Amino acid sequence: MKILKGRSFLSYVQLLQFVDDNCIVREDIIAITQGGGSDYTIFFYADKDLKEKDRNFWGNLKED
Repeated sequence: MKILKGRSFLSYVQLLQFVDDNCIVREDIIAITQGGGSDYTIFFYADKDLKEKDRNFWGNLKED
């Protein structure tokens, strides 16, 4: 079952890496907004049981 999720990022590069790492398809993206600065928020549909991949401080994928 897909649910609506949201995630915020400090740069568009982090946003693009998140979309690429998690293979989020265009049809599942509801909106990408830019806040009052350089922060970006993405709203998307994803499987509620699926854990998103994330990156650490140095930009490397975290291992579970």
